[in-house]
Amino acid sequence: MNADRISVCVVGSGLAGSMLAWRLASEPGVARVDLLLGAAFRSLRDATATSAGVVRGFERDVRASRLATDSLVELYDDPRLRRWAEYEEVGSLYICADGPPPPDLAYLEDQLPGSVELVSARELRARGWGDLPDGASAALESRAGRVSPGALRAALLRELSRCRSADLLPASLAGLAVRDAGSVHCDLVGASSREYDIVVLAAGRWSGALLRASGLDQGDLQTKAIECSVWATRGWRPPPFVDETSGLYGTPLGDDELLLGVPVEKWDVDPDWPAENPECHSAVTGWAARRLARTRLGELRRRVVSADCYGPSRALSLEPVADTGAGVLTFAGGSGGSIKTALAASRLAADQIAGSPIEPAPWREQLQISEGTYCETR
Repeated sequence: MNADRISVCVVGSGLAGSMLAWRLASEPGVARVDLLLGAAFRSLRDATATSAGVVRGFERDVRASRLATDSLVELYDDPRLRRWAEYEEVGSLYICADGPPPPDLAYLEDQLPGSVELVSARELRARGWGDLPDGASAALESRAGRVSPGALRAALLRELSRCRSADLLPASLAGLAVRDAGSVHCDLVGASSREYDIVVLAAGRWSGALLRASGLDQGDLQTKAIECSVWATRGWRPPPFVDETSGLYGTPLGDDELLLGVPVEKWDVDPDWPAENPECHSAVTGWAARRLARTRLGELRRRVVSADCYGPSRALSLEPVADTGAGVLTFAGGSGGSIKTALAASRLAADQIAGSPIEPAPWREQLQISEGTYCETR
């Protein structure tokens, strides 16, 4: 990285982009950071606006689980972040078909002692879960909870609006190009064109389309459909959960609602108009009847049809765009707004962009940007 202080443009004001811009604004190596709010912010159609906001430490993917655990630890350690995010401790349950890997539970227990226990299929049935395979078990987290991604984003934007080194631009990116001198030229809609040392695309499901519009390679980024539904309920309501044995996931909302969904295997969908999948509705009701036998679903109150950006790392991460000399990066590739990993991932990404030292950790792939390539150290 250039030893001089740099200018950075973060494109996309979802939670990931807002959190990254907020981190960069306090980096000594960053002279200025601009955050492009974009059209999705004005319409509130992005993943941040539709996320249920469940935060937990356990994930099947090791890297995502470490980032999620570190994010939860920071949330507990920082009263200001908890207040901004409207954090509520409600617990969570992650049901695995063949049991959670013990090393992942050990890391979570080490960081948040007493917060996680392994629950057998027999114990799960006693707690109200039905028709589970005998080999299933679950990671039950008492200190997991729920946040308001929209409220956290709003707080971050308020803080950025007060920061002398940051600027919120009510504009959208029309295209970008890398100059011979290495700077990145941004054509904007709603503001005059500008140039930066580094441009970071944190536009979620629109990231790939923005790269294509500029004639750049979107790499392995893909858009994937997300669909869930909110039901009125009676009887027992589970905590926020993921059931790996069926694909069903859910979280209670308010006093009498339950959000339910299953993964939708529809890839490369139109980021502006993801289509509804009728099969999703029948799958949700079928699995809910089997797994949540003590819960009575009432009227279907609303459906949420959206999409998000996925990448090969399966976690929110910083990646260079090919043939841009590390001048253009993406900060994407998670799912569901990446609310669980955004705190830790944004801190790591800001350190990488500004060239600050990254504290060593045995689990973390420390990715250093140099001439558009990565060097891995473990």
